[in-house]
Amino acid sequence: MNKKTKKIVMLIVLLMLLVGIGYASLKLQLTINGTTTIKNNNFSIKFANIVAKEGSVTPTTAATIGSDNVSVSFDVVLSNPGEYYGFNLDVVNAGALGAVIESFNKTSLTEEQQKYLSYEINYVDGTAISVGDFLAKGESNTISVLIAYKESPEEMPNTSEQTLNFSFSINYVEGVDKSTVVRTTANTYAQELPTNLTSTTNLYTALTPKQGYYTATGYDDNTATGLKAVSIVIPVVPGDKIQSSSFNDASYPTGGQAGIRVTYLKDNTIVSSFSPTEVNTEYKTNNYLTVPEGANAVSIAWWEADDTNWAYLLVS
Repeated sequence: MNKKTKKIVMLIVLLMLLVGIGYASLKLQLTINGTTTIKNNNFSIKFANIVAKEGSVTPTTAATIGSDNVSVSFDVVLSNPGEYYGFNLDVVNAGALGAVIESFNKTSLTEEQQKYLSYEINYVDGTAISVGDFLAKGESNTISVLIAYKESPEEMPNTSEQTLNFSFSINYVEGVDKSTVVRTTANTYAQELPTNLTSTTNLYTALTPKQGYYTATGYDDNTATGLKAVSIVIPVVPGDKIQSSSFNDASYPTGGQAGIRVTYLKDNTIVSSFSPTEVNTEYKTNNYLTVPEGANAVSIAWWEADDTNWAYLLVS
């Protein structure tokens, strides 16, 4: 099949915190840098509209968008516990094509740093930034950035000077409006996808998980094993990307096994079946599974039947 050329823009958000500590004073310099690779003028993602959070300390240098429209920097001193500096920043799709987040990376505070410092980057409503998030042409998403000296630190910084380096990157690629995607059932057990499927649709709650799942040889309705696992079987096309809570640290009933078996199907015939270990390895490497050639359905199982589970289909 022909592979569609992707127009890629990489927003690399590099957070460099230079923290000088005078017993209980944090001096921070944060720089957000972005680079873009644009194959034509129809695809354009950029930063806009910085608004400082109410209650933030007065910075030495306020957060400002660079002339390239994909960089931000500021300097601030947090002198006392409870002080913070934060701002909201729009990510704008200024091009003529829809875009989705293909990948992102965020470093975390160390265990020691978490005792007195916090920094968060989410959408302004508190929702986590996720692979597959869609940004339509002409629209924007607002990201919230917050760095705080904890009001009640577990411990104070124990050195006179520290250099803390954190990074956050978002990779946008050309994407379609998921609400226009229609998939029909692909085998006996497959459930039709929601009409208004988006990158944030939780298939566990949008569909009704059924007791039973595919093993390496066929469908198991749990009567033989007694495990009472639930699963969904959904129609897919090669190249779709899938995320699920069960791909990472599933509560396997026989003890401690990360991941869960995933089976790809062509109608009612098994194309390939991956062990929990194989699934967990691919998921930890890529943050998603990719539907292989020859498959038109996938079986995703959970050992625990409750609404804390989730699954997302990132339509190609």
